[in-house]
Amino acid sequence: MTAEDMSDMGETLDGRAVTMADMRTIAIKMYGSKPEMERMKRHPLYPHAHPGSVYVAQIGRRYSPGAWQALVNMVLYTQGQGYECLFNEIPPSFGGKPPWADIGNMRDLARLNGITAGCEFICMIDGDCIPKPDLLVRLLERNVAMVGPYIIEPAFNKSLGYPPNIQPDQGLVPMRWIGGTMMLFRTSVFNCPGIHFSGIVCDHVFFQQFWTFGHHPYMDTDIELHVTAGPERASGQTWDERQEWLKMLYDEQDDRPDRRPLNPDSRAAVDGVYAPWVHKIKSGGQKMYIEGVEIEEAEKEAKTDEA
Repeated sequence: MTAEDMSDMGETLDGRAVTMADMRTIAIKMYGSKPEMERMKRHPLYPHAHPGSVYVAQIGRRYSPGAWQALVNMVLYTQGQGYECLFNEIPPSFGGKPPWADIGNMRDLARLNGITAGCEFICMIDGDCIPKPDLLVRLLERNVAMVGPYIIEPAFNKSLGYPPNIQPDQGLVPMRWIGGTMMLFRTSVFNCPGIHFSGIVCDHVFFQQFWTFGHHPYMDTDIELHVTAGPERASGQTWDERQEWLKMLYDEQDDRPDRRPLNPDSRAAVDGVYAPWVHKIKSGGQKMYIEGVEIEEAEKEAKTDEA
């Protein structure tokens, strides 16, 4: 409890100011930061030891060019806004199933990791996304059980989800299902018995599990997510194209993921990997070179270097 909380306790029926002795129940919460305290004031309905904490799981460890850099920038921006944000890659089961068939197992592992970490939210994101730095923060601020951004599927130029053809800039829209390209869950929804991803490759079938418990996802049509490719469906390929695609997936399983920066000469690169946090660690927490995102500390460092 803070001094500001105590000064706003109100009055008793006889007009006397409420004191600590008048309170029947006292809840003590030590906030990790001022932004965390402000979030708890805005969203008091769901008390949590770490309000707004989020586990970010990249599914599959395969990236389109620039996707790794955009994802890292989003995670670092989220942390910079005072959120406790953990990030991890979820690889497929090598030697077991091809990556596309193992997606349910990978998502289940992400779910378990987020629960084990004690996070309030779990975010699952594919490697063909180019999110803006503030995308995750804006979804977290919606403070709903299940939500995803507005995604235009490149192959059909339509919004991904059902009902179809949802228009942008309509706020939060309740959906029957949303695309699994990027999903944000309040971890507690997985307390619903029997909810799982394993064996499920269709997004609408996964979300159908929640209907019995009265849950449905939302699409945030005010937040657009750019993707480099649409879902890879067998129905849109010939037999030969399908076999060639599967062979490519198997051949790429041992390849190094594409974590390169868009700028090959980036100061944020370490051994060819976009890793701006490494500079911060080596320099004692002073420097972090982040490209393509406006962060005050990075701008200050750039000006210092130029001087």
